Amino acid sequence: MPAWHRTQPGWYSALHESGRSGTTSRGGLQARSLLVVAQVALSLLLLAGAGLLFSSLKALETVETGFQLSGVATGYFSLPKTAYEKDEQQAAFMTSLEERLRAIPGVQSAALIDAIPFSNNGGSASFFIQGQPRSPNAPPPHGGIHTISPGFFATMRIPFLQGRDFTDEDRKSTEQVAIIDSVLAHQYWPGQNPIGQHISLGDPDKGPWFTIVGLVAHSRSNSLEADTNEGVYFVPIAQVPTPTAGLVVHSSRPAEGLTADLAAAVRAGDSSIPIYDVKTMEQRVNESLVGRKFVVMLLGTFAALALLLAALGLYGIISYSVRLRTRELGMRMALGAQRSTVLRLVLMHGLRLAAFGIIVGVILAAFLSRLFTSLLFLVSVLHVLPWLCAAALLTITVLVASFLPARRAASIEPMQALRNE
Repeated sequence: MPAWHRTQPGWYSALHESGRSGTTSRGGLQARSLLVVAQVALSLLLLAGAGLLFSSLKALETVETGFQLSGVATGYFSLPKTAYEKDEQQAAFMTSLEERLRAIPGVQSAALIDAIPFSNNGGSASFFIQGQPRSPNAPPPHGGIHTISPGFFATMRIPFLQGRDFTDEDRKSTEQVAIIDSVLAHQYWPGQNPIGQHISLGDPDKGPWFTIVGLVAHSRSNSLEADTNEGVYFVPIAQVPTPTAGLVVHSSRPAEGLTADLAAAVRAGDSSIPIYDVKTMEQRVNESLVGRKFVVMLLGTFAALALLLAALGLYGIISYSVRLRTRELGMRMALGAQRSTVLRLVLMHGLRLAAFGIIVGVILAAFLSRLFTSLLFLVSVLHVLPWLCAAALLTITVLVASFLPARRAASIEPMQALRNE
């Protein structure tokens, strides 16, 4: 814009006249003022947006996972297929591993699961319900599936609502059993008792059929945000073995200090098997929030930069305005205006710019409310506190940026200003 103006005819005379009277430059002052209003508006959006996202993050951190967090250590191990080709070999290793885990000093309970919660693992599968025919075009029932060892629910402090837990007697040669959570029960057995019902994980004509023996409360698997997690059913790891499993240990000792003990328990069964991805349950849940924390930090940084730019812009505009109005202010003071009146006059000019910017920012927020809403969790875009804090911070910034030019204007010597003009 300045380069374009300099290419226009008569710019030198316009500049010369503006230096004398200040009248021609007022158009440029208005254009600069509009830019400052835009800076304030965008600063409001960024500051309030950062505040809303921070409030949303804090709300997420209070969401109940449905299981125990403190004192739980976790890790993964994989059995080599060459040495543990048969299901019986895998089951024998895991049974002995559980015994060694429970023998670790301070460990209160231990269990195995194919996919540790909040480790971004796990799968889902369709199943069939005995006695519930479905139409040819309807999709079969579907849910998350986990293979676990007895004691998993006790270790994770997931409450039982009905029925029983798996036991060491649930083996390949015994009745195939399953446990479902409350969401799955509500989906496919609404108003009914699911205990004793039968489901098939494969071909319903071939089986095997699993008898539902327990009902547990629903717990989150991978996200603290809107719970899109589907219902889950569990089967014993001894009946549906897996070569890769995670171990969960609840201990009275600090979970961070169990890494060496967990590794030793695995190696005691087979020195060639390493343990990996060892973390506490709290670490896994916190890591699920890393992306949102990064967005909050990034938006907060942009908001701080926008606030700084708005302050610099306001300082420049107010200083420029005072320089253009030197003659006017000198005449006011020569005619009896108090210095406090001039100080207030200049400060009010800055506050007017801030007020216009805040109004424009609120209008923009109304148009962008759908975008804000998609980024928030448990917090409304109409949550007043972040907007009030952002407006208050901008107002304080405007007053600080306007104070030095205002004090300079109040210290003008009337006769000196008139002589200079």
